[in-house]
Amino acid sequence: MDLSSTIYTHLGQVNDPEIPVLSLHDMGILRGVNVLPETDERHAQALESFRTSHPDAPNEHADHVYEIVISPTYVGCPAMDRMSQDIEEAMFVRQLPFAITQQLQPSWTTEWISEEGRKKMEAYGIAPPVSGSADKRALFAEAPKVRCPKCKDQDTRMLSLHGSTACKSQYVCNSCLEPFEYFKCL
Repeated sequence: MDLSSTIYTHLGQVNDPEIPVLSLHDMGILRGVNVLPETDERHAQALESFRTSHPDAPNEHADHVYEIVISPTYVGCPAMDRMSQDIEEAMFVRQLPFAITQQLQPSWTTEWISEEGRKKMEAYGIAPPVSGSADKRALFAEAPKVRCPKCKDQDTRMLSLHGSTACKSQYVCNSCLEPFEYFKCL
């Protein structure tokens, strides 16, 4: 029995380690769950690993090996190891054999962040990237216009191009004087 959609839903609850209010699904990092063909060299490796870690699991759990496809927000993202580990833990609970694929093409884009994810991000105090907008000022080292997630005013200024992670910039609102992070458009 193919459980790809059930696994996708289950893994959609795994949180992003850098923004814990967002799931990998909200971020658009979880790209898909597929049945891995038996001809793929990872199939046998995944089954062997599964049988070692789950010696008492029913045989029907080993009918398929599932490929979990994730895309890093950028090449070299340090959180990918943690995301893979969290996925492994979630799959261990499901007792299903799997292999994780990091898909680099097409490149992850902020357009993949779900609308729900953008709302959660803003409620958490991070200004989400503006959907459907490519603010060209960033190309010329000018700060893009960003709405404050606290008071919703656009009278903001960038304090630092780099925030707590490479994906974010540090801003301050000129109206309410609250500092906040902005998730850069990629």
